[in-house]
Amino acid sequence: MDLRPNHQFDPFDLDDDPFSPEEEEMFKNIDFNDPASFFKALGGGSGTNLPIPKQMSPEEVRGKARASSDAILRQLDILHEIVERHEATIQNR
Repeated sequence: MDLRPNHQFDPFDLDDDPFSPEEEEMFKNIDFNDPASFFKALGGGSGTNLPIPKQMSPEEVRGKARASSDAILRQLDILHEIVERHEATIQNR
């Protein structure tokens, strides 16, 4: 009786080539420090379902972070006022 072929990946098999030559060439061309290069290698770009994200400048990131933190603090003040208003009811429970 013949054994069935084992198609499981063996990481210690030196004869097994994990990538085809095309895949190896693709990985050589990816700059993993550049998101646009990485997304392009995944098949992203204009006209696809995987858009390449826009690089934001540090000023843009700081502006968004400041706006988000201001919104959170405004909502925190509202929550604090609500808790103060209903504190007696909360403590009775």
